[in-house]
Amino acid sequence: LMTEKAVIEVLNQLFEIEKKKNQFQFERIDRNIDRLVWLFEQEGYTYQDPTGELYNETRTDCQATFLSENEPFVIKETIKPIILKTEDGVSTIVQQARVIIN
Repeated sequence: LMTEKAVIEVLNQLFEIEKKKNQFQFERIDRNIDRLVWLFEQEGYTYQDPTGELYNETRTDCQATFLSENEPFVIKETIKPIILKTEDGVSTIVQQARVIIN
């Protein structure tokens, strides 16, 4: 059984692999990524990429670095995803996303 800290780190690595895969279109690793995502979902863990979403200071699921002060604030890049743990139908944030606003 993995500790929550280990699960979070592996999910961060999985997110980075998926991000790189999308940039370079390495379709051959899709099946592996899908399998890893499924395995974590069975344990109640999921991650979300908020790239492209609107950002405001009331969001509790993101820590933002601002490269622009022009509103509306849009998340340009996600460095680390939002990681959620669901138990008994209740989801809690175990990691805030680290995002760039540009």
